[in-house]
Amino acid sequence: MKMPSRTRLSRLRPERVALATLVMLLGATACGSADGGSTADGAKPDGSPIKIGLTVPTGSPIYDSQVSLDGARAAVRAINAAGGIMGHEVVLDFCNNKNDPNASITCARDFVKDKVVATAFNFTLSTNGPAKILSDAGIAQVGPIPFTPAEFDNPTTFMTDTGTVGQLIATYVEAKRQGAKRVTLVRSDAASLQGAEDAVRAAAEALGLEWVDALRISPTTSDWAPVVQRLTNSDVDYVATIFGASALASALTARQQQGATFTMGGTESGLDQNTINKLGPAVDSYIIGSSFLPVLSDDSAASPDMQEFLGDMKAEEDAGNGGAARNRIRGETLRAWVAVKAIADVVNAAKPAEVTNETVLAAFKQAHDIDLGFGTPPWTPTNFVGPKNFERISNDASFVSVVDDGKLKLTSKTPIAPFGERH
Repeated sequence: MKMPSRTRLSRLRPERVALATLVMLLGATACGSADGGSTADGAKPDGSPIKIGLTVPTGSPIYDSQVSLDGARAAVRAINAAGGIMGHEVVLDFCNNKNDPNASITCARDFVKDKVVATAFNFTLSTNGPAKILSDAGIAQVGPIPFTPAEFDNPTTFMTDTGTVGQLIATYVEAKRQGAKRVTLVRSDAASLQGAEDAVRAAAEALGLEWVDALRISPTTSDWAPVVQRLTNSDVDYVATIFGASALASALTARQQQGATFTMGGTESGLDQNTINKLGPAVDSYIIGSSFLPVLSDDSAASPDMQEFLGDMKAEEDAGNGGAARNRIRGETLRAWVAVKAIADVVNAAKPAEVTNETVLAAFKQAHDIDLGFGTPPWTPTNFVGPKNFERISNDASFVSVVDDGKLKLTSKTPIAPFGERH
């Protein structure tokens, strides 16, 4: 069957790959704003700077998403090296929400005051407040990580992937394939995660799996032995998780120490190669759902998209950002990079006379058949395929991989549709 005509993302063009490689080899450094960037020879886009907002928690004991900030910074550097957005230098307007709902609202209000043209990969453990502020201001929210149904219902939200919910559903599909019958979820006790819990439960039951009541645990829990014992007593076969990297590592270690036989899984966001190496056999058999080809899998390394992403991350590392190092990259690093790149590519393709939040929003409403790369199907931002309460999901594709002897191994290079019929 002939593939439909689509808009190719600029990162797939040979000249962009060559330029990214040149920047990496020359060790280009930014001048001016740390989140702006410059070309390898010092030339910058000649238009006035425009801002893209990003709010994630960093330095927080509950959840630290510094890696997504590193991915966004790498994307901005590469975009500016290629001439910016319609000739305008891009500046990343970062606001640390610290996993504080009030701080998240302040960040959203600051983005409006700063006149950002869009936001990318916003991640908050908040209710709908920040997203509604941005929506009311007519600001496109590209590739955010929403959890509540109200967040998914915002008219300016454009999901570049299936989000945490879709990734988790993909792991239940794999768990069933492996023979699991009784399943559950262990998650942070944040109220904003209730919608995600309800969605994955409904999906698991639709798959014919028996659901065991989810456990809601404080993210600051240090002793995971009682949690593992409760799961063992409930006779579950598979446990999905929504936790940060440190809590996940503690849970996996406790499971190994107690000799528990249930399988665990979750999204790619909780693991980097350093963590996998430290955990050793404790993380083997862990099932991972990812919205794009997994960044930690050797099966993805040959992808031209992955090579460009890793090239951009290397350029960011060479410019002095140690957080962009290969062994610290996680799935959310890539997701943030994709979100920022999508803004540049959609707007450059639309060629508006001015780049404002109004013209960016209009460009996303009109865009169709965008090739986000990384094994996903063509993306039309307004082709909503999500179920009730998650309607604005428009890229129904997730990959599944399993940790085996310290390596991520793809179960298939063809994505499944967690909200569709293909599983």
